[in-house]
Amino acid sequence: MKYCTTLLLLLSLTTPAWATERTLGWGDLMPQLSEIRAQLGIAETDPPQPLDWQQVQTLLVQELDGQQIRLPGFIVPLSHDDTRVTEFLLVPTYGACIHMPPPPPNQLLHVHYPDGIEVQDLQQAVWIYGQIHTEGEDKSGFDAGYRLDARAVELYQP
Repeated sequence: MKYCTTLLLLLSLTTPAWATERTLGWGDLMPQLSEIRAQLGIAETDPPQPLDWQQVQTLLVQELDGQQIRLPGFIVPLSHDDTRVTEFLLVPTYGACIHMPPPPPNQLLHVHYPDGIEVQDLQQAVWIYGQIHTEGEDKSGFDAGYRLDARAVELYQP
C-alpha cells in the first residue's frame, strides 16, 4: 500500500509533455483583425480602409513564438536520410504545394525533425508536436512563415 501511495504521489507531481502543448488549428496561425491592424500600423481610430490581402497573408501570430504546440497537417518532403524524411513543409491540405500557388506564408510551416519519419502515403495526415518559431524560411521556393522544431510526428487520429 505504501508503494502505491508513493507511486501515485510521484505521478501526480509530473506533468506529461502533451499536457503542456497547445493544440492549434490552421486558423490559429493567422492574426486576428486587431493584431493585423497593429502590425500594419493602422490605429483603431483610423477610418476603415481596405487591407492588402497579400501583405496580410505574410503576417504571423507573434505570441506563438517559442510555444510547444501540436498541429495536424500534411507532409511535403524536402530532404531525407535514407527512407526517413527529416525536413519537410507542413501544409493544411493534401497537395497544397504541388499545385500552384502554394499556401500563404502564415499557412506554411518549415519542419525540422532530426529523428525523421517514414512517409508511406503523402495523403495521410499527421500530428506534429514541437516548438514553433515565428521566423520562417524560404525553402525550395516556398516562403514558410513559421518554423517548427519537431519532437514527434504521428499519424492523425481525430
